[in-house]
Amino acid sequence: DGDTIGTTSEKTTSLRDVPLNRTNVDVCQETFPWSRLPRGLQVKILQNLSRSDLDNCQLVNWEMFGLIRCNERLMKRRLIEYIGIRYQSLLYLNCSEKGVSMVIDLKTYSIIREASDPSNSADQSASGPPWLHSLTTILDIVLKKADILHLEIDEGLTDIVMVTISVCLSKAGCRVQLLTIAHLLSDSVNQSMLLQFFHEIAPTGIRLLGPHAPRSLSREVLFFIVRRKHFYLSCGDTIPIDDCILAQLTAADFCIGAPNQITRDGLRSFAERLYSGKQNVIRGMIYSDDSCFLEFFEQWFLRSLKNAGLKPINASPYLLVVSTELLKTEKRSYLDDFTSSSFIPCYL
Repeated sequence: DGDTIGTTSEKTTSLRDVPLNRTNVDVCQETFPWSRLPRGLQVKILQNLSRSDLDNCQLVNWEMFGLIRCNERLMKRRLIEYIGIRYQSLLYLNCSEKGVSMVIDLKTYSIIREASDPSNSADQSASGPPWLHSLTTILDIVLKKADILHLEIDEGLTDIVMVTISVCLSKAGCRVQLLTIAHLLSDSVNQSMLLQFFHEIAPTGIRLLGPHAPRSLSREVLFFIVRRKHFYLSCGDTIPIDDCILAQLTAADFCIGAPNQITRDGLRSFAERLYSGKQNVIRGMIYSDDSCFLEFFEQWFLRSLKNAGLKPINASPYLLVVSTELLKTEKRSYLDDFTSSSFIPCYL
């Protein structure tokens, strides 16, 4: 009926004294027995709530509200579909929770911050460029209680940028599913710091794009990449993946561009692991510029390992498509599909 309890002359001294309508009073007369619930049930409830669920809730009594807020770290995390950092100046953000999509000019944001607080900006200028402090400020806000589906860094990756991003992600407890780095330059990044950056972020998948990106990678970094669940290496230069690194590959979804340093012996060993069942690949692609690549597989590989679900494509550069999982779920061979004109190899 909309009538409020008490008179309008009453003064509220705390949030507990906020007037409630009669409907709410009837619902909130009894305290929800939150503290008496089993811990496992409390965790399940919290994991199915988001921060916005609490914001929209009108009928939670104050005791329960306070208890949930104290355990907020257990609540369901937001999912940010995409964060892109471009050219050390632009931040692209797409958040799936509330359909937020925005582009932030970090340099303009830095100028505004400097104008509003010159003393603070002067103190920070000694430890890095202004745009980097703006990036830190924004990420601290955006990443709270969130995980990232795709984080992309396009140009401008340096040691100080890696440290800044890593600290922000660690502080927020933010997990990254796919990390993309484009146009990585060997003289701008220390390889040991890059390896530490990968370890701290620990993404499920890694993509390295650009004309020189993979060439500059150390063997330790490459060993880490090929052990991720997904990886993609493509450039116009030689990719330093050899037989030894290929032998350490455990990824279920991958693409290795050409030219690379993989030899026939390395491919033979890799194929034997697939055929013996020691290694499973959902989708993999290996490119090669070796003119004997196709002949080698026609003479030995296709004859011996036809049931392993691998097939070379007669193209330039030559492409080996790997899919052992498909043959586990289907009775027929996929060799005809691989050679048909309608088949287009792809990586997502």
